Amino acid sequence: MLAKSLVDNVQLHSLRFTSPFYKALLQLPFEMKDLESLDGDLYRTVQQVMSMEPEEVEFLYLCFAIGDIELEPGGMERDVTAENRSEWLSKVLDFYSGQVSDQRRCIASGFSKILPLRELKGLGIDHTELELFLSGLPQYDIEDWRRNTEYPQCSMPNPAINRLHQQNIENFWTLMAELTDTEKAGVVRFSTGSAGVPLEGFAGLRGRQARNEASTEKFKIQRINPPPSEACSQSCRVPNVCTCRLPQSHTCFNTLDLPPYPSKELLREKLMTAVEGSAGFGFA
Repeated sequence: MLAKSLVDNVQLHSLRFTSPFYKALLQLPFEMKDLESLDGDLYRTVQQVMSMEPEEVEFLYLCFAIGDIELEPGGMERDVTAENRSEWLSKVLDFYSGQVSDQRRCIASGFSKILPLRELKGLGIDHTELELFLSGLPQYDIEDWRRNTEYPQCSMPNPAINRLHQQNIENFWTLMAELTDTEKAGVVRFSTGSAGVPLEGFAGLRGRQARNEASTEKFKIQRINPPPSEACSQSCRVPNVCTCRLPQSHTCFNTLDLPPYPSKELLREKLMTAVEGSAGFGFA
């Protein structure tokens, strides 16, 4: 049905999956960010390992295994170190790429019989474009989105920073109303792992780690205060806070992290850079 709809130019507006499902259809490899929806705990561990100082890595006491499954022969006996952590990450991604369920494998096989992969690859179509071709652009109700957004507490003793955060939130919603449907789809995909919204609207968003199918996970804007680093210029420093950092996302929890950008123009620049630099991840 998926391939036939693409051949016949019929969009399935009510049928949406998250990005790695479309990656499976195109037989594309997983990337580090995909781990967030596959195994949230492992994703956080990988983030920690890849960002730690070299001398700290070995104190995590990790090996080339996931649970009881070795990533290579003798993996239980091989420790993860600063020197081999990139190799370890590559093997973790290879492991999860091979864990595509039988159902998804059957769908991908049927899809390729109707629409051979070589034809799609010849057109240069990636997984995000495939989603748009199959399902089209969703229509976003900004008021519904805003009404069903939460703002985890984040305050600083500095009232000026708190005011910047408040204005930044207002600027975000003003910006969402100004963006094209394609740009809004990018923001939603970056933050939640999918450009789609449930039939009941943003109130029905679910987290990727939800154990209960009936449970929901509201969209969240987390106000963060990254400290300045030596690389920061004076122009990007609001007192004790760096505003040159890009927004980040946690798709398992439908969360967007925003530093307190002092203007809507800077917010747009940083947010669009983050969205365009991300393939958008999640797992159907």
